[in-house]
Amino acid sequence: MCGITGILEKQGSKVEESVIKQMTDIISHRGPDDEGIWCKDNIGLGHRRLSIIDLSQTGHQPMFSDDGRYVIVFNGEIYNFPELKEELIKKDYKFHSTSDTEVILALFKEKKYDLPKYLNGIFAFAIWDKKEKELFLARDHFGVKPLYYYYQKGRFIFASEIKSILQIKGINKELNKNALDILLTFRHTPSPLTLFKNINKLEPAHSIIIKSNISIKKECYWNYIPVIENKKENYYKEKLQHLYFSATKRQMISDAPIGLSLSSGVDSGALLAIMSEISDEPIKAFTVDFEEGYKTNEVYEAKKTAEMFGAEFYSYIIKASDYIDFFENYIWHLEEPIGNESAAAYYFVAKEARKHVKVLLNGQGIDETMAGYGRHIGIKYSKQYQKIPAFIRNNFLKPLIFNLNKNEQLKRAVISLDYNDLSERFLKTYTIVHENQKKQLYNSEYHNFVCDVNYKGHFEKFRQKVNDLSLLEQMLYIDTRTSLTDNLLLCEDKMSMATSIEARVPFLDVPLVEFIESIPGKYKLKLLTGKYIHKKTVEKWLPKEKIYMKKRGFDNPMEKWLKAGLKHFLLELINDNNSISNQYFNIDYLNKLYNKHETGKEDYTRFLFLLLSVEMWNRKFILNA
Repeated sequence: MCGITGILEKQGSKVEESVIKQMTDIISHRGPDDEGIWCKDNIGLGHRRLSIIDLSQTGHQPMFSDDGRYVIVFNGEIYNFPELKEELIKKDYKFHSTSDTEVILALFKEKKYDLPKYLNGIFAFAIWDKKEKELFLARDHFGVKPLYYYYQKGRFIFASEIKSILQIKGINKELNKNALDILLTFRHTPSPLTLFKNINKLEPAHSIIIKSNISIKKECYWNYIPVIENKKENYYKEKLQHLYFSATKRQMISDAPIGLSLSSGVDSGALLAIMSEISDEPIKAFTVDFEEGYKTNEVYEAKKTAEMFGAEFYSYIIKASDYIDFFENYIWHLEEPIGNESAAAYYFVAKEARKHVKVLLNGQGIDETMAGYGRHIGIKYSKQYQKIPAFIRNNFLKPLIFNLNKNEQLKRAVISLDYNDLSERFLKTYTIVHENQKKQLYNSEYHNFVCDVNYKGHFEKFRQKVNDLSLLEQMLYIDTRTSLTDNLLLCEDKMSMATSIEARVPFLDVPLVEFIESIPGKYKLKLLTGKYIHKKTVEKWLPKEKIYMKKRGFDNPMEKWLKAGLKHFLLELINDNNSISNQYFNIDYLNKLYNKHETGKEDYTRFLFLLLSVEMWNRKFILNA
């Protein structure tokens, strides 16, 4: 797991090593074990290495092919590289290391731009072809590893993190005003957008070819469309048991110490059970919880699970002061504000784990593929809701729900059910700040600027591919390719790499997800039981009382902190003359929202935390640039 950087200028220009070094130095946290730079005329590549596979210097990057034609910088892990290597050896390829990077180079000689189709792993890489003067970049299927790029004025610049690109002179640090509106709509910025003008992130499952004249061609290399099978429950359960085991075993490949991010829930608990079955040594498991409230009692339940499988258990209790002290660095590492109040907590998991291991598996991804969220229940039964007479819905159900305090998600769900147009219904389900709120929140100039934004386009391109599937199956397909990537996986990568930890996600193993997406929705959400077939599957490893205990979620005291420790911090940022709030929003309306939150009339935790993150981002990256 590493950090990569690079610049391709027009022919006749020259890339200086000192510039590439600046780009790699600022992301040294992604790779503290080694660094490498290679420059030749108008191309420069940089690499920071976190040694996981092949701890010797034979894994040093940039790495060259045997014939010297190709040069690679690579971030990630390829879990099927041993099998790929065997096939290449049969074709007389010679290898000089145990590194998966060398396998990628050899396979590129065989497959060229079809290379990513053969990889099962988490990756972002760039390969320079000296002969053809072409640069090839690719990002993994679900976007576990980030890859950003700047493409302007006859130059192409890329990096694992935005801050590397911002080191280059001539790149203006400007807010993308359209992206701000979209961020407030979805609480994350969908790929390929970022909050920085002219800096994009490569979409998951996409590759780019850049010619030396700086012409660019982008393609999707994995356009998987599920074919829903109709088989017996036992077939899916037995197949999943096999795939869960093989995926976990594949992702435990490492020459460095490995552990598990353990919550109180069923997903990471199942991983612990499987890892314990595979490993001869006790698994090291790491959990955090919050000092205030103990609403989830995360540590207590996680410790019980750890003891069940003889794991070495480590925990850390996060205090309000920890969160506040870390917040500025949190935004610096995250680079993209996100309305996810628990995101920073993963930093504290990784920080604790880094004392003992270099690799951390976690249970991310199964909620999106297996219907683990409340919105999945809403979309499945939306047709039944619409059959209720409008008189009853409008005069009894809606007033009942909208008079409840602290029900932002439920309100959103009910609003979405009024729409017959499926795309509109999906949009309302995902929208955090809806149009009526924007009319009050945005000042007139900004509202006029963004009034024609096509919000549906960011998920409609996926929905149209699976239009013949059920509404639930469509939503799961979209979730796995949008909010999972640009929210949860982004936070996980940035927070883990901030501590030089590699995070892995066995439930997003490519063959496993392809099989999961062939399972009918009726087996994923049965009545009101989400992840039904997943839970039946892991009965092989976990006791039923653990599997079917009430879902806790990862709660935190952010609602309280925004009224206390973070209150003055938030209000100071909002009311600053140079704040985004002062430039684009109605300050009086913001103050009304905050007062409702402070008095407990409404719960605006998610929006206020997002606003806090946006303003801190503005101060860190734009005003102090």
